[in-house]
Amino acid sequence: MDWPDTVPPSALDPAKELRLPWNPEYALWHSFWFSAAAIPRAVLNQMSLLEEFFSWRDNWPDSWAIAPAVVAVPLARKLGLTIRRLENGPADEIIYYLRGPQREESLTSAFLACLNRELAKRPEVESLLHGITYNKNHPERGGFYYVSFL
Repeated sequence: MDWPDTVPPSALDPAKELRLPWNPEYALWHSFWFSAAAIPRAVLNQMSLLEEFFSWRDNWPDSWAIAPAVVAVPLARKLGLTIRRLENGPADEIIYYLRGPQREESLTSAFLACLNRELAKRPEVESLLHGITYNKNHPERGGFYYVSFL
């Protein structure tokens, strides 16, 4: 099938889905768009299994999956898959970094600078590390850092 650049969830056949339950928010979004009674082609409990299942695409050429861009982009490059944006897709996945009060600040800063450099090489990722905030008023609560994977 020739898919447009942006695909509405209603155009996807849940019987051909390789389903990955990421988190509770995604599960709610999935239940909204696809019937809870829908039976996917497979339910995978690890993102790493997606590569294995898509490598069998000769047997299942019409399979599809919804995955975070940070997973989908390298997988598509490696296996020659096609990626489409999802209209009304699930919320962005945000990964948080929490720093405990006993951490060495210079090591934490060096790690986060390295992480930010690596994330800058991934156009599908929006790093919010440039907006790092550390809760100095309450050091016992640790620092609060976050990265968003779109």
